[in-house]
Amino acid sequence: METKPSITYNITWGGLSIKIVHTPKDLYKVDHVEYFSNPCTYTETGYKSHWFPSEDNINPVDEILKLLGDEPNQQSLF
Repeated sequence: METKPSITYNITWGGLSIKIVHTPKDLYKVDHVEYFSNPCTYTETGYKSHWFPSEDNINPVDEILKLLGDEPNQQSLF
């Protein structure tokens, strides 16, 4: 089986650094999107994975941000 090229994005959400790996048409013509963060407030392991229909207009960063929801309020340290 041929390895598909992945696209990696690094974003900041709620003060957390999140790495998003998007593999277009990974399996059966669907896109695989993985995201990682450490420390992590959205999973115990810091890893999550989703499958999206392969569409030319998919933006995996937007899709993951929709799943995460609004950024949490930042607490001031001062």
